[in-house]
Amino acid sequence: MKKILLLLTLTICLFSKTVTVNITADKFLANKEKNITKFMGNVKMTKEKDILICDKLIINTIQKKDTNETIAKEYIATGKVSFNITQPNTTYKGKGDKVLYYPLDFKYIIIGNGYLEDISDGRILIGDKIYIDEKNGNTEIEGKKNKPVQFTFQMKAKDNNATN
Repeated sequence: MKKILLLLTLTICLFSKTVTVNITADKFLANKEKNITKFMGNVKMTKEKDILICDKLIINTIQKKDTNETIAKEYIATGKVSFNITQPNTTYKGKGDKVLYYPLDFKYIIIGNGYLEDISDGRILIGDKIYIDEKNGNTEIEGKKNKPVQFTFQMKAKDNNATN
């Protein structure tokens, strides 16, 4: 059996909440001195309702000085990346060639063939790079010369036949 099932529990401290992260992959490498963990081949990560699928996932961690707790500071997903992220008011569905996530700063960066859809209201963002800063609510999208940025959203149309 080539596929190695790996169940790894990482403690992530967000608002003092502990969450279990499950990751399966074909290969696992870790370097405690460098605070880096790598998963390669058929990677699937789940955290509560969130799902990430990619070819390679690197997790950079840090040690909290006050508690000596290991927390994730950066996730780097590459190769056919797709994900679903559930938040209290919406669910995001996305994909890209590379996705970076900075949990301590609540920032996402989708690089290469970026696609992000807000399932609740139908908004779709398409671009070569999509930057999302959840902390301050900013989003920035970059396109390429032959691939401009696309933004799709739903708007109620005025009915010209309606009587007032």
